[in-house]
Amino acid sequence: MLVKLIKHEFKATSRTLLSLYVVLLAVTLINKLINPFEILRDSEGFNFQILLNVMSVIIYIAIIFAVMASTFVTIIQRFYKNLLGNEGYLTFTLPVETWQHIMSKMIVSIIWLILSIVVIFASILIISGAGNFIREFIKFLDDIETILGKGILIILPTYILSALLLIILTIYNSISIGHQFQNHKILASFAMAGAFYLLTQAILVITFLIFAFIHYGGISPSQFNSTEIPNGNILFGVVTIILLIISVGHFISANYMLKNRLNLE
Repeated sequence: MLVKLIKHEFKATSRTLLSLYVVLLAVTLINKLINPFEILRDSEGFNFQILLNVMSVIIYIAIIFAVMASTFVTIIQRFYKNLLGNEGYLTFTLPVETWQHIMSKMIVSIIWLILSIVVIFASILIISGAGNFIREFIKFLDDIETILGKGILIILPTYILSALLLIILTIYNSISIGHQFQNHKILASFAMAGAFYLLTQAILVITFLIFAFIHYGGISPSQFNSTEIPNGNILFGVVTIILLIISVGHFISANYMLKNRLNLE
C-alpha cells in the first residue's frame, strides 16, 4: 500500500514542479545562446540591449528561486490539505496506517527536493560551461577533503540527505502540532517551526562545544585561522546521527498527533 501512496503523491505533485523544471531549462538554453552574463560583464555603458540582458538575468534568477519556493510550498500544501484539510476526511478512511501517509509524503518530498537541486545545478552547469564548472567542482571537493579529512566525501552526502529529511519532518511536525490550536493554526505552525529550529541549533551548538573540548581541548582563536579542521569528518558524522535522531523524533511526534489527536478542519 505504501508504494501506491507514493505513486499517488507523485501524480498529485508532479504537474507544477515538472512544468517549472521545463521552464527553467528552457530559459537556461535561451540564456546560453544570448549569453547575457558575459555581455553584462564586458559592457561599459547602458543601452536597450543591456536592459534586455539585465531583464533576462533577473528572470533566470527569479525562476531558480521559484523552483525552490514551489518545491517547499508543494511539500507544505500537500501535507496540510491532504491530511488536515477537507481531503483529510477521505484520506483517513483508507485502510492505511497513519505512518504510511507520513512516510509516502516524506519520500516524495525528499525526491522532489533532490530533483530541484539537481535541475538548478544542471542549469548553472549549462550556463557556466561544463568544463569550467566540473574543474571548479572537483577542486572544491579536493579542498573540502583537505579541510575536513578523509571520508568526508562519503559522509557529506549522508549529512545533506539527513538535513533535507530534518527540514521536511520539522515542517510536518510543526503543522501537526500547530493544528491542535483552536485559533491561528497557521501562525501556531510557524511558531512551532521557529521553536524547533532554535532547539535544533542549540543542540548542534552544544554538540560542537562538547566535540571541541573532547578533540581539541577547547576552542582557541588559532583554530579559526586554521585551514584544516582535525577530525572534521568525525564531527560531520556525529552531527548527521544527531540530525537523524531529531528527525525520528519529529516523525514519531507527527504520527502520534495525526493518529491520536487528529483535528480536521
